[in-house]
Amino acid sequence: MHDKERGKHYRLYSGLRYSNIPCEATFTNFKERLGKERYEQIFQVLFEIADLLGFLSYKAIAIDGTLFPTNARYKGCTYFSSVCRCIEFHGLIENVRKRILYRLREPEKIVLGKEIRIKVECPSTKFPEDVARPKVELLVLTLVQANWEQHSILNQLFGLKEELAEAKLNLVAKRGLLHTINLADEVDSFAFSCPKLPSDTEARIGVRRDPNHAMA
Repeated sequence: MHDKERGKHYRLYSGLRYSNIPCEATFTNFKERLGKERYEQIFQVLFEIADLLGFLSYKAIAIDGTLFPTNARYKGCTYFSSVCRCIEFHGLIENVRKRILYRLREPEKIVLGKEIRIKVECPSTKFPEDVARPKVELLVLTLVQANWEQHSILNQLFGLKEELAEAKLNLVAKRGLLHTINLADEVDSFAFSCPKLPSDTEARIGVRRDPNHAMA
């Protein structure tokens, strides 16, 4: 389009002047000027026209060329729901305490850096009947050599300060998206965000191009 000689026929047939050739920001500015709702209405009409004319084979994905954030792709669980933002685990302190004390009974078998994973069954109800709900990894802990200049607050939180001090070990967290902690009740409650929750929760699975077919 920008080539004065080779692009002149394209400009002629599309009715564009050389000074008005669209750029990366054209549709973005158009969308900002009209507003998202009106822009989407126009887009849907153009899509229907292209479909009626047979321009769409549905063997290719439509690429959004605007500069707006899009939901074309996302990484994460397909079957997430609102509960995935705050998954509760009751009795976490006692759970971790028992697992660490079990290891301290045979300190010669302790492997420093080995992961201690806290998992629960996924609470989402969006899974189809033929898809098993996975286990969600809420927290990953590990035992490391004690650093007397920087004590781990987790030793005290899980009631293991004396036991780990005697073993010269620290309990540290490797992974975990902690949401809230409630220690006021008889049974403690820790809430975590699912690590597989997509950053864009409005994204959905769409159409992808079949690699065995050319672009439509």
